[in-house]
Amino acid sequence: MLILAACAGAGAYAAGPKLYDTGPSQDSAFVRFVNAAPERLEVVSGQARLPLPADKPVSDYLSVKPNSDIGGNFEGGARRGPVKVRIAPGAFATVVALPGADAKALNTVVITESPDDFNGLKSAIAFYNFDAGCKAAGLQSAGKAVGIFNGLAEKTVQRRMVNPIALAVQPTCEGKPRGAPVDLGQLKAGERYSLLLVPAGAGASRLIFAADAIAR
Repeated sequence: MLILAACAGAGAYAAGPKLYDTGPSQDSAFVRFVNAAPERLEVVSGQARLPLPADKPVSDYLSVKPNSDIGGNFEGGARRGPVKVRIAPGAFATVVALPGADAKALNTVVITESPDDFNGLKSAIAFYNFDAGCKAAGLQSAGKAVGIFNGLAEKTVQRRMVNPIALAVQPTCEGKPRGAPVDLGQLKAGERYSLLLVPAGAGASRLIFAADAIAR
């Protein structure tokens, strides 16, 4: 089993136990984990554990050896779900744990991208749709209803550049508001951010917001 590593928060790095073996930096691939379940989860691989509490449900990106099997389990309470992903060099994988059909199940979904956009004067925002119940998912500015993303199918991602401003957003499904708006605060130039749409039960949806960071 490959080795797990705990990571620090965005912008602040701290040494921690290794999660997965890494390769040469120029050949690295990257993986992060997201807890979309209602309770605290951990990613478990061998003896190593990566906590995903409610107040930090998105891990930093971990550098991993490309084209190798990244395995383990999401675990929390009675729930358990497998982690299995293989990532190409230079790619970034987001692995999300979603509540399953019963109280013991977790479904894991993986979306991989290879972003090549960078603009030191802009902020980069990625919008992921992990909600099977949200057709043609979109994102608009809260209050003003200015479209930012439109028409995302399930298990897809879109990314775009925006001005580094204070921003609040509202998710939509087929053009209709779904879930609560999320205040992103003041975006920073040259930084990357992710918004992940996940199911919230009973036909509801919610957004998870995170600043993209690579654990050092």
